Amino acid sequence: MNNEVNRNMLLSQLNNCPIGSITRLTGQKEGDLDNIVYAVNGWGQTNTGEFALIILMENSRRFVQGLMLENELDNLIHEYQRINLYEGIPDEEIPDEEIPVVICSMTSEEASELKEKIDSNETPNEFLGFQQLKSHFECIAEFTNHYDEQRDNWKPFLHENRTAKEIVKQAIIAYSTRDPNNNLPLLKPNFLSEECFGDDQAQRLNTWKKLRYSGGILIVDAVSLFCPKIKRYLIEEAQILANQNITIFVLSPTNISTFEARRSFEREIANKMITVCDRFNNHDQHCEIGIINLFDLERRLHSIIPQTSKNIKNYKLENNKKKFRESTQQNNIRPTGVGNLIFGGENS
Repeated sequence: MNNEVNRNMLLSQLNNCPIGSITRLTGQKEGDLDNIVYAVNGWGQTNTGEFALIILMENSRRFVQGLMLENELDNLIHEYQRINLYEGIPDEEIPDEEIPVVICSMTSEEASELKEKIDSNETPNEFLGFQQLKSHFECIAEFTNHYDEQRDNWKPFLHENRTAKEIVKQAIIAYSTRDPNNNLPLLKPNFLSEECFGDDQAQRLNTWKKLRYSGGILIVDAVSLFCPKIKRYLIEEAQILANQNITIFVLSPTNISTFEARRSFEREIANKMITVCDRFNNHDQHCEIGIINLFDLERRLHSIIPQTSKNIKNYKLENNKKKFRESTQQNNIRPTGVGNLIFGGENS
């Protein structure tokens, strides 16, 4: 099978598109393929409503059938469909979209240990800031009552009858279901708090690394920043606070309307999370310090969900593209596989 026949097979069902405008690179098979992909991607939707690039990828199935590339191509097509409002996928087949969420909170055991250190006759210097906060916020005198064995079950001071997990889950699902006529998937949180603050260092580092690329939401308990483990894993180990894909909402223990209370609160946050303060001072809408009520938290979550969801879908698409490229390079698959099968060669 010669190059021209393979090229025509690859571009079949695209007859109503400007195929003649694609620059040909004679004798350069891979370069010619890159030109085709680049041009077809720019055509967007055809007159039938289908995306030209998806048609091109579907046409390429015949060239990768039975190869390791076949599964990677399926994943790539699926993610491209998802990112283009799930064109061609029946509603019932659209899976839920998960948004990574980390509740940065102590456990009840860690809270008790912190209280012992603070109540001791010789309070370490690192906890003196907590003593200052207590003078402004009476509610944190008995702060241990807000924590649980599971970090996600922390009950924020802004609503003592609901856990952080319940609040975030309801806000995300409410956003994705408020318009019954949209064809978007049901958004739901994927809580990774235990993975990010567990004792398994390899798991922690791997989870933080994935979050740096995919994006996600961090709900930070200001009081928990005094916990040595939270401080070490979140601030020193995660290397994530400056990442623009990461939304960071720091919840205040209570109303900080008085000048002295706000000054004390912001000083403590600045001492521990200078990068977050920089983002906040630069008016980053994905970073907020001092959220004091439930309505404000829900409103801010709704405002960042669209971009966060888009970032995650883009990450998945790019990740599948990377896997596809890597598959073509392993064990000389590309030289003896896709390139020759599409454009002719010794294996034709």
